[in-house]
Amino acid sequence: MPPAPRTPESDPRNVWLARRTLSALLGLLAVISLVMVAALLLIALQLNRDASNHSQRLVDKLWRATHQQLITTTRDYAFWGEAYRALHLQHDTEWAYDRDNLGASLFKTFHFEGVFVINGQNQTTYALDQGNLSDTTLQSWLGSFPASLIEDARNSEDEEHVATRILNVQGQPVFFSAARLTPGTDPAVQRLAGVQSVLVLAYRLSPQKLKHLGNSYEIAHLRIPLDHQDATRQPQLQIDPQLLLRWDPERPGHRLLRVLLPILLLLLGALLLVSRGISRRALNNAQLMDQQYAMISASRSALASSEARFRNVAEAASDWFWETASDLRITYLSERFTAVTGQAAQDWLGRRLDEMLDCPEQRLDQWIHAQHASVTRSVIRCTHQAPDGQTLTSLIAVKPILHDGQIVGYQGSASDITREVAVEQRLRQLSWHDALTGLANRSQLREFLEAQLQQLPHQGMPLTLLSLDLDHFKPVNDLYGHSGGDSVLREVARRLARCLPQGALLARQGGDEFIMVAPALASRHAVEQLCLTLIASICQPFILNGQEITIGLSIGIACAPTDGIEPDDLLRFSDLALYQAKHNGRNTWRFYEPQMTERMQQRRELERDLHIALRHGQFTLRYQPRHAVSSGRICGAEALIRWEHPQLGLCMPDQFISLAEENGLIVALSDWVLRRACSDAMQWGDDVLVSVNISAIEFRLGGLVERIRSVLAATGLPPHRLELELTERVVIEDAPSCLELMTALKHLGVRLAMDDFGTGYSSLSYLKDLPFDTLKIDRSFISEIEHSAQGRAIVRAIIDLGRALSLTITAEGVETGQQLQHLQDLTCDEAQGYLLNRPMPLAALLQAIEGQNVHALDV
Repeated sequence: MPPAPRTPESDPRNVWLARRTLSALLGLLAVISLVMVAALLLIALQLNRDASNHSQRLVDKLWRATHQQLITTTRDYAFWGEAYRALHLQHDTEWAYDRDNLGASLFKTFHFEGVFVINGQNQTTYALDQGNLSDTTLQSWLGSFPASLIEDARNSEDEEHVATRILNVQGQPVFFSAARLTPGTDPAVQRLAGVQSVLVLAYRLSPQKLKHLGNSYEIAHLRIPLDHQDATRQPQLQIDPQLLLRWDPERPGHRLLRVLLPILLLLLGALLLVSRGISRRALNNAQLMDQQYAMISASRSALASSEARFRNVAEAASDWFWETASDLRITYLSERFTAVTGQAAQDWLGRRLDEMLDCPEQRLDQWIHAQHASVTRSVIRCTHQAPDGQTLTSLIAVKPILHDGQIVGYQGSASDITREVAVEQRLRQLSWHDALTGLANRSQLREFLEAQLQQLPHQGMPLTLLSLDLDHFKPVNDLYGHSGGDSVLREVARRLARCLPQGALLARQGGDEFIMVAPALASRHAVEQLCLTLIASICQPFILNGQEITIGLSIGIACAPTDGIEPDDLLRFSDLALYQAKHNGRNTWRFYEPQMTERMQQRRELERDLHIALRHGQFTLRYQPRHAVSSGRICGAEALIRWEHPQLGLCMPDQFISLAEENGLIVALSDWVLRRACSDAMQWGDDVLVSVNISAIEFRLGGLVERIRSVLAATGLPPHRLELELTERVVIEDAPSCLELMTALKHLGVRLAMDDFGTGYSSLSYLKDLPFDTLKIDRSFISEIEHSAQGRAIVRAIIDLGRALSLTITAEGVETGQQLQHLQDLTCDEAQGYLLNRPMPLAALLQAIEGQNVHALDV
């Protein structure tokens, strides 16, 4: 027979109300849990859908860019007077193939597998197969003659029309582009009447090319469908009846579910367990309340004396009560005594109270006898042992029992504060340790360091203090947030702790800074070996959110008693050494030297002077001309800043530019240079441009485009006369953002130059993609041009590369006539260096420009 349903009549009131309330709460928690899981699934689905749509837009953009690039390349070669003369008017294979005007570079550089020239009789007069000269015809290479493609290219009314087709060749799609061979704009080549020859380029869309194209836009596995089933899946893009593209989109929703769903389910499970425990406890408390209420109600009518009332109140209280005779022998213990201590009250009746309780502050009997009849209640902390061996702590309150003015006994209460004492100890522990890493904090570090220094370390056994600072940690916080940064810091703490020498202390100073105090490193070699171990440990990759990240470690070292015996001095000296380590390249260590303090003081004075110099206009510009190699005329001038320091004299940029970058003054300094250089450039001829160096920090700070626009508007300088020089490091650190910023600068009309080319990454991909106008060859290559055939070959290759990309080539650091002669032989565009001109004031530059103009008029 099933149990009867619970009702207010079958359950006591408190239990019934508790059951009803808890049932409603549990139901609400279940609904909330389902809603949270459903919401997470919907968010993950939407993230996947958005990522798929975004990837489809990227693939469409990628194909349009590739299509346009292929058409542009075809147009460049077809509308070329020299190609028209050599391949239409004549059949000059030596010009086309041997001199590589229309030869192997089309395959090596642009990856065209097939190159064909079709004459007016639709015969193949010139053919390349994968960069090699071939006798094959277009018809045999393709399998059939593409008459519609040839007629489309030949009969279009548009002079620069390029016809395109995608055809299937040997099971792979091939992009064909065709255009008439014309003289273009070359006035030296005359066009003959008749049917024109057609240039046909074939670009095979192989799996390798598609994958490479996809990788350039971070599109995974861009491909032709692997099979019919793959062709029906999404996402996809139908480019042409012969070309359907498939790729694997990112699944951010799956990553979100892998991370959050287990955590959410774990939290819900924990919530369920906690709710179950709370429900049981609430029901037990409700039953207890009902029982206590029933006991009080039943005993209230039977108990008449004040002693009975006292005992009922005592049993209902959370503390336990005691009473003794004047000799401290126990006469009464409340029932709560057993519940709290786990001991039977009968076992202690008749025994002395100080046998049960131990008082660490003073003897308990002496303290109790010292009490007297007073309104003020006195308390003392005591401990006693539970049957399971646990030490319990109670707060004992006592008051004498008086009869005719005489003390006949004592009564009091005992409040269990075991948990409070544990919390107090935990708080004390936290006050000495870092909450994030569990390492010692600055308070414990200070006490440990002072204690070690009190032992008077000596030369044979010095005390070594190492300041540790993580390199490149800020990008981790910026990219992964503070939670990701905290995970890295915890792992850093574990790695450092594994390298900790015996008897040493590792503390977190704050942020990404740590302090290690090692009292047992007897030699400098031992310290250096420890530094090597620490750096090697931190340089190992960290795994964060499934990604590998790499950071470094710089270390500054101070030793007692060599460097000092005061804690503040050692901390300050190790910090100075740390600064020197970071200044010398990071991922290294430096021992403190007294000169570091002096250099830091000088640096601070120079920083102060730099602020003063900006306010009082202590800067000036020198201009180093750039000469056209062919004519020797001045075609531009580079603005170089100098600081006319009142005490130090003329300071070069390498003495203060890095300081300006570190202290946030670089933008103000750069604005001054831009305004002055543009204003000065208005005083010389329109055919001479001015170039200004731009710092990497200015690129990262933002606002550069508006600053340039403002300077041009204020000075009236035409944008095409201003050239901004950027180093390779600026470009390579964040190529996508750099491309966006450089494009915006180009829209202003200013020129962009790659400075010191060859000293950094020298990536041809970004040199091709970014909108540079000028390529400046670093002086280190020019210095080798007269001594080394290899050096000359390198410079020749750079000049050929720049010419292929339609860039102006400027050679820096030309110091000898032989170097200049070599540059003339290599047809370099411009030269700059001490042979031609040293940096000069504005007046001297104006005089030099005026002089060459007068000479030109005389000629």
